[in-house]
Amino acid sequence: MQNLSKARPESSLLMSFSVREQMSSIRSHPQIDAALERLWLKDPLTYEHCHRVGELTQWLGHQLGLSPKECVELYLCGLLHDIGKLHTPNEILFKPSALSPEEFKIIKEHPIHSENIISQIDDIAYLVDPVRQHHERMDGRGYPDSKNGR
Repeated sequence: MQNLSKARPESSLLMSFSVREQMSSIRSHPQIDAALERLWLKDPLTYEHCHRVGELTQWLGHQLGLSPKECVELYLCGLLHDIGKLHTPNEILFKPSALSPEEFKIIKEHPIHSENIISQIDDIAYLVDPVRQHHERMDGRGYPDSKNGR
């Protein structure tokens, strides 16, 4: 088994022509670009977090032997998983103290908002399920649907 702690996301995956080609089309996709620009303007920290998650999931997919297409899909899911925070009120998103139960309920809606945004982008609408489910847990205590995987 390969030592993943020494491997870097800048692996041979990024050298694959098909991945580079697909990544180039993502970076020039007007709807994805517009959504990410809005996120950058609203919350640069979440924007940067989304990019890190996208890169990490793509790298992990490569380490697991997934196809280049699957790795790009993982990247997109990671990149856009929190895009729904565009609809979270700033006073909740940037609150410096603990959230009230009502405020946390609003935060927990961001996967639904992410799903709604992605469903409007024809090229990637098929990725709505993993994006919506990024806070679900096997024990059913996740959100937004409290799915139980047992």
